[in-house]
Formats: sequence, C-alpha cells, structure tokens
Amino acid sequence: MKRSVIVCFALAFCSAGLAYAKLPPPSEEEKAKAIAAKAKAAEAAKKEAAALARAQDRVVEIYKRNKSAAAVGDAAKTTKKSKAAKAPRAPAMEKFSCRTGPNDEQVRLIAQVVKSRPMEFAYYSRLGTSVCSIHGRRGDAYTKWQDNGSGKTAVSLLAGSVHLEYKPGYFSIKFAQVDRMRYCGMYGELNGSVEVSSKKPECALTGVFD
Repeated sequence: MKRSVIVCFALAFCSAGLAYAKLPPPSEEEKAKAIAAKAKAAEAAKKEAAALARAQDRVVEIYKRNKSAAAVGDAAKTTKKSKAAKAPRAPAMEKFSCRTGPNDEQVRLIAQVVKSRPMEFAYYSRLGTSVCSIHGRRGDAYTKWQDNGSGKTAVSLLAGSVHLEYKPGYFSIKFAQVDRMRYCGMYGELNGSVEVSSKKPECALTGVFD
C-alpha cells in the first residue's frame, strides 16, 4: 500500500514537471507589454489619487467659505440686535415737560419733537421778581433753525442762540450768550442748560441762574 502511494506521488511530480517544462519563457515583446501595462496602471492610480485630493480640497474650501459666511452673518445679526437694544426707536412725535424749584426760583421747559426733529420749545424761569420767557417754533419770524444731524439743532434768537439736542426719551436746551435784557428784563447774559427726561417730571439745571 505504501509503495503504491509513493508511486502515485512520483508520477504526479513527474507530470507537473513535464507540464511546466512545456511552457515557453516570455518573449521580449511580452515582457515590454507587461512593463508598459504596469506603468500605465501606476499612472492611472496616480491620476485618480490626484483627482481625489483635488475633490477633497474643494469640499474643504466650500466648507470653510460657508462657515465663514455664516459666522459673518451671525456677527452682523448680533451687532444689529445690540444696536437695536442700545438705540430705541424714536416715536413719530414726542412731547417733553418739566418743572424744577419753588415758585420764587423755578424753571419750566416744554418741547415738542416730530420725527426726531425738534419743532418747538418754550422756556420759563423765575428768580424772585425777575421772569424770563423764551419761545421758538420752526417757521416763526423770530428764530432761525438749522439741523446738524444726530438730533442736534441750532436755533438763532434775536439776541443769542440756543442749541437743542434730542434722543428718544431725552431733550436738552443749551443757551449761548442770550441777552437777558431782551428776554428777562435784566442785565447780563443767559447761558447754562436745561435737560428733561420723559421718565422724570423735574428739570436738570446747569448754570441758568448764574
């Protein structure tokens, strides 16, 4: 039995050797074709890798651009909201009125603003028996109005001038070299300022009695 197995293996080995011996070696042309095919496959693989890298770069670029645009948009929205919170919207018309001091040393101020433009003001003060009264309205024959932007307006009086400033909920008037004799019946000049807030009934005074 063992001898038969050995004989079979020997015959198989001889048959395989004969089969391999029958295959002719590759020619030079076949070798050249194999080398060319291998080089072509390597070049194709290289091109595919380069194309994949470019596609990945484009995806990254688009992602960065979209992310940057989104960040800018969010920043703009945040800034807009912040500005809206800091600068309340002005009403179409706003009236101010304040009074400060006892009867013998008091100041009153009334003003009207339309579409963020001061339209009229009336100032009254009393110091003992001396009384001051100054009134101005756009288009009257006694004052000249000039808007300077940002709610600021310069008003020329017959003698001197006043500077008005308006913000939503706030109004102020500042006198500059106003002749007291014309408006108050006394010597000297009226300077100083008066401020009024829509949240307070009292006027804030600076130097009007100096």
